[in-house]
Amino acid sequence: MYKINFVSESNKRLARDHLLDVRKVNAMALRDKTLTDVIFRVGTDRGSFHAHKLILALRSSVFQVMFYGNLRENDVVEIPDLQPEGFHGLLRYYLLILCKICEYPY
Repeated sequence: MYKINFVSESNKRLARDHLLDVRKVNAMALRDKTLTDVIFRVGTDRGSFHAHKLILALRSSVFQVMFYGNLRENDVVEIPDLQPEGFHGLLRYYLLILCKICEYPY
């Protein structure tokens, strides 16, 4: 009887390196607007954020329904009651799996 260990150190390194590669590609796509298929107009000044419907839908059931459900959104989505910085943070989290939390004096 053989025991197979899929969680070896080399597999852990490979998975970590692959995740870093995915982050690099997603960072480039976010920065360069590569192959984006939706634009979010956010805040009262309507700051523009280009994004990828598929990636957002894979990360969030809300975006999945928004883009692929029965009542699909257009290619431009207006979100007037959200701050652009908050939405940019959301995109960074979904695409790069990174989040920087700041304290705000409310």
